[in-house]
Amino acid sequence: MASVLQALAPMEPIEVPLAEAAGCASAEIIGTGPQAVPARTTLRGPHLAMAARAGMARIAVSPRPRVVIVPVGDGGQDDAAPDGDEATPNPAGLEDACTLLVATALRDDGALVFTAPHRDTGDGIALRGTVEDQLVRADLVVLLTASQAMAEACGVLQALGSVTVSDSGAEPLGVVAHGSVGPDATPVMAIAADADGTFVATEVLLRPVVRRLLDREALHSPLVRARLRGWIPGSGPARRFIPAVLGVEDGVYAVSPVPHADHDFASVARANALISSPPGAVSNDDGSTVDVVMVERAPA
Repeated sequence: MASVLQALAPMEPIEVPLAEAAGCASAEIIGTGPQAVPARTTLRGPHLAMAARAGMARIAVSPRPRVVIVPVGDGGQDDAAPDGDEATPNPAGLEDACTLLVATALRDDGALVFTAPHRDTGDGIALRGTVEDQLVRADLVVLLTASQAMAEACGVLQALGSVTVSDSGAEPLGVVAHGSVGPDATPVMAIAADADGTFVATEVLLRPVVRRLLDREALHSPLVRARLRGWIPGSGPARRFIPAVLGVEDGVYAVSPVPHADHDFASVARANALISSPPGAVSNDDGSTVDVVMVERAPA
């Protein structure tokens, strides 16, 4: 997954009026001396007021990347209510639900997120057209594909540009496609749409990609050591990420794996962390120390 970030370059800074800079990362220093606001600072009201008092009317910022999410699947018809049964809920398709999960997290990191739904036709022609149509407004394209459509999605991307399909070496993330397509070499990624896998992919892959485009210094969420509450089995040959709840007990971090729930998003909805179990790790018992990735969310 490190190779994905290494292949990306931050977006070129642009100059905008101060009134349009809130929430963007500065690409220049504001002020002088010890009170100066360093570059890469996420600009808030006080920073902009300081810039205005320093005589600045415009400021160089890292532009917010435009991310287009393409859910590739059946359009949410698997669980549709029977005809005429208005009292029965009509659930969204899994790919559409995963789109909401990803879009919310990437917006928290500063991206401008758009969606371009696509119904799988099995021949790749329609999907290719959808992707090509989005390149004009995208700095990053993410395909969230049903498992049965992953091969088609990867084939379409490889036909459009330089795209690598490989095992991520992480569970439950699985196979990932990444590279660039189109005349402007727009970055693209494809991941399978499922509750746990999409949650993990968002935190350990997609959010770092957006932060890289924004030229943030910290690309990855904080990693801490925590005392395990409960038990987790050993890992296989791949690193395993386990949704968990992180808190503080007696002045130290404590983490509990989230029990598997019948509803496919119930577990990740509770999680505020991911236990990171390295490849080949033995089982961890209650009280042992484990690595934990903190899931960062925008303040309410």
